[in-house]
Amino acid sequence: MLIMSIAIIATLASLFTIAWPDRSNKETGASHPSTAAAGDFAPVPDVTLHMPTGTLQLHSTLPAVVLLVDGCACGDLISQTAQAVGPGVTVLAVAHSLPTLPSPLPAGRKVIAASDEDSRLRAAYGTSPLTTGVIALLVKNTGEVVAAVTKVQSVESFRGDLSQLS
Repeated sequence: MLIMSIAIIATLASLFTIAWPDRSNKETGASHPSTAAAGDFAPVPDVTLHMPTGTLQLHSTLPAVVLLVDGCACGDLISQTAQAVGPGVTVLAVAHSLPTLPSPLPAGRKVIAASDEDSRLRAAYGTSPLTTGVIALLVKNTGEVVAAVTKVQSVESFRGDLSQLS
């Protein structure tokens, strides 16, 4: 009876370990950023973004690194990105409601906070409507998306692609 009980408990423990929904992200790769390369997307739409001083057309900011920062306190990421890009590249922090920019920002860099009230960019470049976390879009001055990186936690997730924006 004791041996049968131990065998049943070991079997159940194995089944729970394999089938439990919160398995380690190392097995699924979910904790790592995923990147879609150029050619995987149509050119970025020229959406109208809202700022405290009025509206802004996305294409007027290109080339740009567009950080979709809904629900994120991303001051460090925004600052790191501004330091990593060249002076001719805009860093655009976009969320459903106007995100807060960190202070101070790197000198000589163009950093803009804007809202995409219709969430058109997140809908177009998220992997699903429920995609959470930061998405980085690297967009050339032609509107071509060089890379779309999801689950961004640092500029290292897309640093290698920044040279394609110059």
